Amino acid sequence: MLALMRDEARWFKRNEKFITLILCLCFLPVSCYGLSPGLTARAANNVGSPSRLDGPAELPRVYVRSSLADTPSRGKTRMLNAGGNLQQAINDAECGDIIKLEAGATFTGKFTLPSKNCDDAHWVTIRTSAPDSVLPPEGTRLTPCYAGVSSLPGRPDFRCSSTKNVLAKLEFPNKGGAGPIVFAPGANHYRLIGLEVTRAIPGFVVHNLISLAPKATADHLVFDRMWIHGLAQEETTRGVQLGGSTYVAVVDSFFTDFHCVAKTGTCTDSQAIGGGNGDNPMGPYKIVNNFLEAAAEDIIFGGGPATLIPADIELRRNHMFRPMNWKPEQPDFVGGRDGHPFIVKNDFEKCSASFAGRQCDGKLLGRLQSKWIRRPVVAKESEPKRLSVVPRHGRDHSL
Repeated sequence: MLALMRDEARWFKRNEKFITLILCLCFLPVSCYGLSPGLTARAANNVGSPSRLDGPAELPRVYVRSSLADTPSRGKTRMLNAGGNLQQAINDAECGDIIKLEAGATFTGKFTLPSKNCDDAHWVTIRTSAPDSVLPPEGTRLTPCYAGVSSLPGRPDFRCSSTKNVLAKLEFPNKGGAGPIVFAPGANHYRLIGLEVTRAIPGFVVHNLISLAPKATADHLVFDRMWIHGLAQEETTRGVQLGGSTYVAVVDSFFTDFHCVAKTGTCTDSQAIGGGNGDNPMGPYKIVNNFLEAAAEDIIFGGGPATLIPADIELRRNHMFRPMNWKPEQPDFVGGRDGHPFIVKNDFEKCSASFAGRQCDGKLLGRLQSKWIRRPVVAKESEPKRLSVVPRHGRDHSL
């Protein structure tokens, strides 16, 4: 253990200047601005203030307002019990309505959320029927405890005060593809609360558990206190694919088991959250206070064809994690069903995103899983990095 700590200390020392450059020019922690945390919010609202700038870097000009008070649903409430037709309930919902799904029930299918031309005063909320009093308070990260799961191998202690299942589960039943949640072109003003989102059938790759329809746009989406996960030994490429979305928040949620299998697998790069590709406007995005776990990249912006780049991205208080039992030399090793390990790359990768309008808090590096830097498990890829920054048409600046 002491030897490992010394190795890590030497690594940070060797990369000290580059870490500072990346954080100050791209990721924008509070310390780069010489501001205390209390001043940051006030400076963020002052677009023309010199305190917003540090060389080429700039705090986001636009922030996603994602609180319950900012996303009201004051219309009708519809209760849907196990076995109910969720797609019909979604189709029938009017702007401002709430759909409550029976806590502990499983709703199986591929659910399309259509465009309803709602506005900031009339959101459609889809949530567990469990009362707010049994969920973590707004602004507090949900854990699998709330789905009745007291622990997962290789993960931090959940410290469950209760293991009663109070979430409603949306489960994708197909043999491959994307689901269970797909936003149709033009979908807008949806808030999802207290849901477990996953897939069912093993033996097939599922690409996105939550995504936009191909080439679609969507706006004003909030994913709040959710457990979004694949299966322990199956290929699930991505939790949330942001696509051509704007004004999206992923907050207080828990992502686990996103991975692709080396050598014999179908996919290559896996992510908890991915975006930054396509020809439509992207951002602002708010990714705050989540547990993010994926074998390749916990978060990626870019990596595919794009004519536009996302901007105004807020990344704060996220725990980026990779279980040690995904390493083959571990006695409790877990990989694909055929015994091959998962493809491991970077914790955070930016290939296509604006250098202006990005904010990460100063704790980002400290919350990345560092022990994977030595002797990585990789297939057809370079050594994984904690942070990888690749300017468009430029060289890789990774550490």
